[in-house]
Amino acid sequence: MQGNTLRVVHETNHEVAVCTGSELSSDDSSRQAGADVLTGTFFAAGPAASANGSAGAPMIAPSFPCATAENADEQEICADPDLALADVEIARLYRQTIRRLDRKLTAQLRADQRAWASENAVDYLVNLQPGSDKAQSSVHHTSAARSQLSLRQNERILLLANLDETRKGLTGLWLGHNGSLTLGPAKGNSDGTMHGAGAKWDVEDYKTHCDFASDGRIKNGAFKAVDEFPTLTRDGGTLVVAAEDPDKESDFFDKDGNLKREQPDYCWRLRSPKMRLFPVKPGSGIEAISSRLR
Repeated sequence: MQGNTLRVVHETNHEVAVCTGSELSSDDSSRQAGADVLTGTFFAAGPAASANGSAGAPMIAPSFPCATAENADEQEICADPDLALADVEIARLYRQTIRRLDRKLTAQLRADQRAWASENAVDYLVNLQPGSDKAQSSVHHTSAARSQLSLRQNERILLLANLDETRKGLTGLWLGHNGSLTLGPAKGNSDGTMHGAGAKWDVEDYKTHCDFASDGRIKNGAFKAVDEFPTLTRDGGTLVVAAEDPDKESDFFDKDGNLKREQPDYCWRLRSPKMRLFPVKPGSGIEAISSRLR
């Protein structure tokens, strides 16, 4: 119950046909299972509603006023007590975290937090009617959209709760609103070889992304990759990927409109993997969530 409404949540499960309950064979695709449309808010009707009057469960309020919520993701959070509680926790952790950070890192985290919140609205609508599902993109995939929003909230909670602002060097897990990177010892090697893997994405278009990975070594504070890999630069408590690249799309072209340099082979529809990432303590569990967000 959320106030006077009944909240029904179906967690996305691509191994079971949502509407029939039948198991899928290994040859079936998720689209053949039917759209996840069961999640939603329901209101009492009929004699039971009249008998109960206005009595209901307590309303779990998020960190923002629901009366003025305009975006679909905010309305979803207001309607769902679990999402509302997660929103409150994110707000609490954010306030708690910035109190201990220096001015520069606070400003950087604030910018990332605002970008993350802004992208929630876009990401929710994209998952509500995913263009990737060409057979049923016109159907509201309510369960899938809610599940993705919950994943984004849980990832943010883990980032804020495990921010490792004292980290030195390049190694470890790094995360931001639009990408992630890990750098650590390469498996099966004991000679100092490191392995780096990262990704940058655009929540509005699943075809727009950069994915890069390579072995290499850290020399003089820099990661020297064997394969094509962006530069990694420490900037205070953050890590900047491809710091030398311009911030604006227009700056990749000269005054005559000619492209100054081609985009990397590991990028699709993105000029650059440039992004600012924040250090996250190991063992937080955030790795498993991040791998499912894309």
